[in-house]
Amino acid sequence: MTEGQDVRLVALRIGTGVPTRPFAGVVRSVFANAAILTVADGLVTLVPAATGGLPGAITVDVPLGFDFASFVAVGAEAASRAGILRFAGGAASIDLRAARPWTSGLRDISLDFGDPATDSAWRNVAAALRADGRSDAIARLARQDILSLSAATRHFDLESAERAAVRLVGLGAGGTPAGDDLLVGYLAGLWSSAAGVCIRADFAAGLGKALLGLAKRTNDVSRVYLAAAAAGEASERLAAVAARIAAGAAPTALAEAAAAAVAVGHTSGADGALGLLLGLAALGTGDDLQGKQAARRRDASASRRLEPEKRTAERAALRTRDARRSGRRGDQVRYVYFFSSLALMAAEPIDATPPSRMPTT
Repeated sequence: MTEGQDVRLVALRIGTGVPTRPFAGVVRSVFANAAILTVADGLVTLVPAATGGLPGAITVDVPLGFDFASFVAVGAEAASRAGILRFAGGAASIDLRAARPWTSGLRDISLDFGDPATDSAWRNVAAALRADGRSDAIARLARQDILSLSAATRHFDLESAERAAVRLVGLGAGGTPAGDDLLVGYLAGLWSSAAGVCIRADFAAGLGKALLGLAKRTNDVSRVYLAAAAAGEASERLAAVAARIAAGAAPTALAEAAAAAVAVGHTSGADGALGLLLGLAALGTGDDLQGKQAARRRDASASRRLEPEKRTAERAALRTRDARRSGRRGDQVRYVYFFSSLALMAAEPIDATPPSRMPTT
């Protein structure tokens, strides 16, 4: 296949963040397994189906051995019109018309560390990540900031979490700095642990908003993934790890998902997986999620029947109640898993036995 020849590809899925209306842009960079377009003030990435779904990306059906460098050239103009993405300088095009919208589904995950199967699944993935070793560099480089971020999360202390996160944004080299990859995974872990509980969802949204404000400290590629994570979106591979941990999947399924996640880039996948495990551990809950979610639905139904001026007070009362509940059994389980997560970054295992008196949120 030579550059510029008549190549017509078909898009399979379109991730969140890709313009839904006609757009124009320029090819920013090209790799064997991806091409990145600059579109308005953002980016759109083209990836093969084997990569999986990505925020801000178009997943394309390509033949075995396909190389994007033979499909488009850096600097080529691109335009999407009538459902076809065409590139100047040749007959290359991508048919977008049958592509399905794609989202990671992080917010639909209900993770409960009170379930022994989830407990075992988290530890299996943690062991695999330690054995892989590719996340060790960022764990050593930013250990204190990571610990501070985790501790602030456990206490729902958004101000302290932001102070820790500001030192992680843009930290490290590469197309996406390691600190950014870790934060993307961390937010994915928080959203996977929110389970419809106000105080957890509010914290994840608040930290995401703070990171959006800090994103100018890093590069444009990282900004795409940080913005997506702030909105509760991550790569399909990372979301699969979270979903399988939550489901208490079998060791073989966990190993498969973890291997796919850490295989992304040189260390990006491993750094994101470390962030995911830390986010899950810091905000995971041991409460009965099904019962709590049923109660939340009843609360929401009752709230809709209130007069508008009373709804704000009702929501505040729900948050207060959630905070009290988080200081009971759920806080104890989070404490254990928070310290279990620190073992990912320690030379020696850390005692995860909770003290006799638990801190409250």
